[in-house]
Amino acid sequence: MLAFNRLPSGQVEKLSVNTYPFGDPYTSEWSGGDLEQQWKALAELIADRDPQRIGINVSKHWPEADGLTQGLHNRLVDVLPEPYHSRLQPAEELVVRWLETRTEDELSAFVTAVSLARGVIAEAFSAKVITPAPPPTMLLGIFVNALKRLA
Repeated sequence: MLAFNRLPSGQVEKLSVNTYPFGDPYTSEWSGGDLEQQWKALAELIADRDPQRIGINVSKHWPEADGLTQGLHNRLVDVLPEPYHSRLQPAEELVVRWLETRTEDELSAFVTAVSLARGVIAEAFSAKVITPAPPPTMLLGIFVNALKRLA
């Protein structure tokens, strides 16, 4: 189980509550024991940090942000002290924003990918590829498939 806690400084603690520690970048708050002890350790971690909002991985609209099963949600509610129940809320906006975040390497790769795609599109719709016969759409499909195999 992973937990993230924003500190007053703005930094985010990356914490794990697992049978085996994850290692960097996560700080192990608890390790070992059985599943029952793991759930109790998560509840204690939450109570110790006393967050005003507890974002959980559930979403009505985004499958990427909907990884918490109903059974796990029920288990979380069972172990949390009652005052924390009303603090549980979907963290879908956070998940989507995280998925949209790109590293410098990814951004530079996108420049290359877009340039290649524009070149493929320009050639695919040029007179070099589209001719009166055979049917243009058939040739276009053949051309795009051939380029996919080259990539």
